[in-house]
Amino acid sequence: MPEFVDKDELDEDDFNFEEHDMSFEPRDTLEEYPFVLTEWINSASQVSTMNEVPCAMAFMCLLGQLMSDTVAVKLKRNTEDVRIHFVWIQTTGSGKSTLFNFLGPVTSAIYEKVNALIGEERYNVVDVKDFTTPALIGSVYEAGKDEEGVPIYEENHGLLRGSGLVAFDEFENVGIFKAHNHKEGLIGHLNTMLNTLWGENWKITKKLTNGPILICEAKRSIYATTYPPKNLQEVITDTGLLQRMVMYVRETTDYEKDQMMMQLIEAVGVDDDIDQPIEKFANALFKIYTAAMEHKLELKADNPDWDKKKIARNFVEWRPEVQDYMKLEYYRMQQYLRNVRDEVKETTDKFSARMFINMNKMAILMSIMEAPSIKDKSKRYVVSVKNVRQASRLMRQSYIALVAWLDVALRERRESVVQNAGINHWKTAIDNVQKTEDGFALKADLMHEFMSVTRTSRPTAFRKFKSIKDYFIEEKRGKPVYVKWKGDEQ
Repeated sequence: MPEFVDKDELDEDDFNFEEHDMSFEPRDTLEEYPFVLTEWINSASQVSTMNEVPCAMAFMCLLGQLMSDTVAVKLKRNTEDVRIHFVWIQTTGSGKSTLFNFLGPVTSAIYEKVNALIGEERYNVVDVKDFTTPALIGSVYEAGKDEEGVPIYEENHGLLRGSGLVAFDEFENVGIFKAHNHKEGLIGHLNTMLNTLWGENWKITKKLTNGPILICEAKRSIYATTYPPKNLQEVITDTGLLQRMVMYVRETTDYEKDQMMMQLIEAVGVDDDIDQPIEKFANALFKIYTAAMEHKLELKADNPDWDKKKIARNFVEWRPEVQDYMKLEYYRMQQYLRNVRDEVKETTDKFSARMFINMNKMAILMSIMEAPSIKDKSKRYVVSVKNVRQASRLMRQSYIALVAWLDVALRERRESVVQNAGINHWKTAIDNVQKTEDGFALKADLMHEFMSVTRTSRPTAFRKFKSIKDYFIEEKRGKPVYVKWKGDEQ
């Protein structure tokens, strides 16, 4: 089995998992993960073929939510919760829905167990179908008036209120890909929801017209899926939402589609016990949860003056060599990006800081997964280099997928822009006009020549120039503006 601690410290029966061969490649990747995560990936991959990274992220999303009130990431004076918000952007019909069909029942089953243990209905799964702000955030209605005629307001709670998983099967419906002011809409509310639960700014507030201020206490973790949009770069730049989430994006190849179809065909007529994996993983997660609660109580007993936040900040120990390994990971990422085009690097750089914060969260969650199987309790809940390596491997796969997709998408967009803007006509126009000794021409002359060559209007010419202005050097010399062709350098 995968070695996440010394073998003599393991108690595999804690999870009631049977040994079996790994069913998919790459094997070495799976062997680095904790045993329960490896088992989860194997099982989930049987229903969502060739989607190992999203399968793993789904589990991290589920576990992070369960631990969000208990564990925190220490960043000097800052405190981050361990929620993992995951958005999976991939070709339609490539296993996104089938993975949630696996995730949803397990999530409901573990929530039922935890709610029964704590004696309250704290956690539930919300599958969003209504994407309106009132449905998600809530609404307030006037229920009557008091004796003095002052309105009495009552609230209809929104779907985001509370704890648990919130699933967006069609995340594009929140308006994230639309060109409008996101800050005042639902995207702004979701950004607030992603703020750390250990801070003061995570509650969603909305001033209602002719009414009170609506407060939505949303402690949930986001699990979102959608198709690859054409304007992903603009969405990343404009909203600030996606770079705060763990994002996995790819377009499936024909080979991958064929493999997915083969698995679907092979499943026809086969009767498996659909409840077995639900019970298996619900039990495993419950043992992880109860072990964590026991550790929390021990910390409280040993430190009676500690409050909830301090317990959370000190829930895990960090081995001193962890920082050195994280520096190494950052160096590796920078080395990888050296061969990436500038426009791709500019976009992916927006993910760097949050990527390392999410890596910290995942390293903590890896140590929590291992804890129930470590016989020596004094060695539990210690974040080691191996935990960071496990987390970084998972994050790296997500990051590389983003870089690869952006490289192709931005190249295709540039080619489309160039084609629509008529770059060859611009080259002809600049060749035809009078130029200075250093190769510059009046921009006014260039625009006039382009309009003449293409028989386009002035507004159209200026709109097309704006889309390909990077192909020119632009200089202001006094009042006139001069331009110089540099297209071949692009």
